[in-house]
Amino acid sequence: MNFLQQTKTKTKTKTKTKTKTKTMKSYITNLRGKSIVILLTCLLFCSTNLIADTNVWEEIKKLIAFDTDDGDWFGYSVAVAGDVAVIGAYLNDSSFKNAGAAYIFERNAGGDNAWGQVKKLTASDAQLGDGFGRSVAIEGNLAFVGAIGVDTYTNDTGAVYIFDRNEGGSNAWGEIKKLTASDAQVYDSFGQAVAVGDDVAIIGTSNEKAYIFERNQGGVNAWGEVKKLIASDADAGDWFGRSVGIAVDVAIVGAKLESTGGEDAGSAYIFERNEGGINIWGEIKKLTVTNAQYFGVDVAMAGDVAIVGADGANGGAAYIFERNTGGENNWGEMKKLIASDSEMFDQFGNSVAVAGNVAIVGAPFKDYGVETFAGAAYVFERNIGGANAWGQVKKLIASNVGNSDMFGNSVAVAGGIAVVGAYQEDTGGSQAGAAYVFESAAPPSEMFDNAPSLPDDTEIASGNNIDAATEPGESEHAGNGGPYHSVWWDWSKSTNTLLLETLGNDILLVDTHGSDFDTVLAVYTGPTVSNLTQIAANDDNGPGIETSEVYFQFNSGETYHIAVDGKTSIDTGNIVLNYEVIPEPGAIGAVISYLLLVLGIRRHS
Repeated sequence: MNFLQQTKTKTKTKTKTKTKTKTMKSYITNLRGKSIVILLTCLLFCSTNLIADTNVWEEIKKLIAFDTDDGDWFGYSVAVAGDVAVIGAYLNDSSFKNAGAAYIFERNAGGDNAWGQVKKLTASDAQLGDGFGRSVAIEGNLAFVGAIGVDTYTNDTGAVYIFDRNEGGSNAWGEIKKLTASDAQVYDSFGQAVAVGDDVAIIGTSNEKAYIFERNQGGVNAWGEVKKLIASDADAGDWFGRSVGIAVDVAIVGAKLESTGGEDAGSAYIFERNEGGINIWGEIKKLTVTNAQYFGVDVAMAGDVAIVGADGANGGAAYIFERNTGGENNWGEMKKLIASDSEMFDQFGNSVAVAGNVAIVGAPFKDYGVETFAGAAYVFERNIGGANAWGQVKKLIASNVGNSDMFGNSVAVAGGIAVVGAYQEDTGGSQAGAAYVFESAAPPSEMFDNAPSLPDDTEIASGNNIDAATEPGESEHAGNGGPYHSVWWDWSKSTNTLLLETLGNDILLVDTHGSDFDTVLAVYTGPTVSNLTQIAANDDNGPGIETSEVYFQFNSGETYHIAVDGKTSIDTGNIVLNYEVIPEPGAIGAVISYLLLVLGIRRHS
């Protein structure tokens, strides 16, 4: 038993070291006059509402295991799908020392949005040092848990266990299958990484190989092995297989120490199910980038999009690749992601996840004030900043940010829910670990009466109007001759912005900039879809601009109904809805507004 020896004995002390050079950025120079200084001081400290943060992706729950204990490393791995999250704690001692465990949480277990624990998973054949929970994945009613120290054939060959939600009873999450490699070898650590999609699983090892399993290979629900994946230019020490991702018929495998682009530059490999023949899973592309280190430390895939982390140089980066970029079936680089506050040694890119139009990147060594290695994670959306711009919309930090928590070591995202692990968080004991659930602003509804309420502060919401239907009594929006495929959000604010409410009336600015189709935008008040009063409407916000923008003075406590539609019946796609409360003050407030713009706190409208 020798898998990753450093994990066999739990280290209670935190002795990481690094050197950082912090620089102070000056946003305002040569400010003169006591009145301006006093005003600025009040701006910064009297009202946090004046700082325009994109409040999308708010923390809604901190997860801790019921039986949390010192050194469990709960949160080392995380996964989410629908209303279910799986959290790994591969050094948990409840069965045997370091045997490991994983935990199932459900959104409404224990109450609405309570994200309560419903099951603790352990292996049916648990033994000392199995490391069960090193990796986790979930699809539908199935959870997959990697156990890299399992000794089925010889030392640390590894295994992956599958659990079914209703095996053994409703929500019993019983074990249904143990997966092992057909050619298992000593210290393979099979289960080092696992991903699943559309009844296909990919399982990585620490020994330069990965394996494809399919649900019905060898029989119904047999989950048989169909292919061993090896890089076309395989070399010992590349670390091929320590990160994996899959999306239907395409898989990606990281090799963070592969050296084609330089020592430890790293690479990732794309495999396709029918490349070379039916179910051959042949390699179709080797991904590399320039000026990176440890490219491939983590990988993920969703649809035609892949994301690859590279956490070793200049604070780290992540890269978006998309199928058909640069040619048919070519996986070309679309965007390099960098944190807005990137610093050396953050290890941004250490963990990555992608779902739909959202990507999330972890930076577990990010400092937060005096809290070193507290960690952070960053959310990017495809059309923020322009079509396929993949702009940053939010920096995530824990509500109880702490020293050496390693928040962001693991990340997962699906359907407007993000989960971030902090495996050395200390609430449940020294390095017991925790995980945090974040939720984005709700997508719009095609039904007026079901429109979700947006948070009242500066925000970015997203959704789409594809296949959206209209309602009886609904009128056209912004003179588009429709309605065609309209969707709705609601917005209201209980009180005007603190401090500035005495200086003037606030304005709400709403736009669809970043949407990928020709939009129209309208805002209404009124009780029903057939009895509305238009407050503002816009088709194109300027010559050559197909997105829309409106602004209006709002009344506190009033509900405003925001409709987004296409200009014509064929205009549908992904929507980015930006909205911002802008103070509309008198003379003193004008100075405030100017200072906000200079500070970069408020964007130009």
